[in-house]
Amino acid sequence: MFSAFSQSTASLESRVASRRQYRRSALLPAALSIISFSLTLVLVLSGRQADQASDVYFLSITLTSLNQSSTTSRVIQAPVQYHALAGRSPSPDPSPTIPNPLEILENPIGALQGVASSIPNPLVVLENPAALASLIPNPVQKIGSLESAVPAAAGAIGSLFGNITHGIEGEIQVIEKAFIDEISSIIGIKNQYTFYVANVCMGMPLNESSKGSSGPMSACPRYSEQGVGVEDLVSKIPTKIPLGVANITIPFSGQIADIFSSFDNILSALGNILFAFYIIALVGNALLIISSISGLVFRSSKLNMLANILISLFATGSQISIGVITVTLVLAVGGTIGMLGRNLGIHVEYGAKALAFIILSTLFTAGAGTYWFAIAFRILFAILNHQRQELMERAAKTEKIRVGMVV
Repeated sequence: MFSAFSQSTASLESRVASRRQYRRSALLPAALSIISFSLTLVLVLSGRQADQASDVYFLSITLTSLNQSSTTSRVIQAPVQYHALAGRSPSPDPSPTIPNPLEILENPIGALQGVASSIPNPLVVLENPAALASLIPNPVQKIGSLESAVPAAAGAIGSLFGNITHGIEGEIQVIEKAFIDEISSIIGIKNQYTFYVANVCMGMPLNESSKGSSGPMSACPRYSEQGVGVEDLVSKIPTKIPLGVANITIPFSGQIADIFSSFDNILSALGNILFAFYIIALVGNALLIISSISGLVFRSSKLNMLANILISLFATGSQISIGVITVTLVLAVGGTIGMLGRNLGIHVEYGAKALAFIILSTLFTAGAGTYWFAIAFRILFAILNHQRQELMERAAKTEKIRVGMVV
């Protein structure tokens, strides 16, 4: 049966090869494979250095508390309001003023004379009782002045409390920012962590350095490197903070370090697995480019056609695998961190460019593989159709022979 299949394939390919020598349509899968290889290579090489495709990231975690601009304290000023609401300045208080103590020390005699002159003469008061009545304030006038002063006092108190509230909020923000900056400088926390295929960069991207408070990207270690990255963060988490001559133990610092250490192990494992998948996808795309070019030249080669089908399966499967794994992992990690860190000032941003690259590279590789699958199905259908025609011709000949023998 295999010999018959080979003979049918050879006869079919000989007839097709007589019409056209090259399969020019194989340029399409070759071009698609080259584009997919280039996009995947950019993803693998991004983030190796601070200035190397720093905007092609999958996930960016920003501590928004560190990005807040420094809040200037507001000066608490109570508005000066007068008792008179009609725009008149308050009348001077007729009551005697208390002398300045410094003036008393410098000129005691003159100060005592001034105090004595302000005291009414008792003889004048006894001779003229109306003068005594003038010294007693009119209760009706005082009540009226109090009634007019109450709304003004209420407005002044409200404005004072409003300014105090705004001032306290501003001072709290200043204290909060200073505390976060101090802790971040002690621990070594940057304001942003950007995750790539094989690296994690600390600090703001170069094109956004002006927005951050901890400077541009300064380090892009690999997930598995020792002494950097998350492990460096774990080693710098303090368990005690010195306060004067005493050391205050930080609550839950050990638990936090254990959580970060576990996260570091998981992150390193996932990073290594993901990087291996990307290398496999690059190899598959490179083989698909070579097989597509060979399919352009060696049109009638059965071995080349079989290699194109197998390589297309390998390249398409590996590319679809990294696409599904990457998108699922990015959405899962970003959604979890975003949900847990929403109240802690942690902002998660997805890398639209990197996600677009991985989706496009997957589609291009799938398109190249689909081309060779279609060519294989077309050849298989032609072979089966050719065999069916041969069987029908043999059946017709057999029928003629049988009819002739009967006659």
